[in-house]
Amino acid sequence: MSNVCNNVQSYKYNGKELDRKGGLDWYDYGARYYDAVIGRWHAVDPLAEKYYGISPYAYCVNNPISLIDPDGKAVQIPPFFLGTANPLVTTGSRMTMLGTADKVVKALPKEEHHIILRSLGKHDVVKAAREGGFKLEGKENKMTVDKFSKATGEGQHGKHPKYTEQLRKEFEKFAEKNPNASPEQSANFVRGQVSNAKNAIENNPNTKVNDLELKSLTLPTDGIKVIKPVELIRPVKAINPWDA
Repeated sequence: MSNVCNNVQSYKYNGKELDRKGGLDWYDYGARYYDAVIGRWHAVDPLAEKYYGISPYAYCVNNPISLIDPDGKAVQIPPFFLGTANPLVTTGSRMTMLGTADKVVKALPKEEHHIILRSLGKHDVVKAAREGGFKLEGKENKMTVDKFSKATGEGQHGKHPKYTEQLRKEFEKFAEKNPNASPEQSANFVRGQVSNAKNAIENNPNTKVNDLELKSLTLPTDGIKVIKPVELIRPVKAINPWDA
């Protein structure tokens, strides 16, 4: 859109293109044009209603030193500020002031984790459990965890072959000791594994899923019933106080 000569550098302030068309001399910020003369935009931000207490033409709620707003949809704290003292944090349409000792913790992206992996869905024990009512794609088998970041080493959810193998071994043990397990029994066992793994993930938020050591549950065994010993009833000797 620029009508400047090709031998003139048109990318200037903040690396944005200076559009001299019509003599307006506005900077093209993509989501809107910026007029450096008055220090204002010439368009209302797409989600200006989120900050109803501030003018829709005020960039970064009038705090451009500490905040950024790349597309007019939300005020953000620059990545290089994360982990340091910040003057302002946005929460929807509300603004929260922070003290000098407060630190902003970067929220990691979330991912949905299948506790019993889809790759184990073809295992005989899991197939029997699904016949018994267990829902592999249901809420009972899902939880939300932080996505693992290679850059920071933070987060729980990434590739987890060791975690998968631990579950597979538990299913193999169950199948070996319970070859005649009903679908309902299989479902109960798989649900126990889900609960066990979920507790391990929730109780170790700083450990990757793949590094977790899942505790083995006590396995039932076909044909064996635990019978509580019956104590013999001993006759109570009657004592006549008058005999004394």
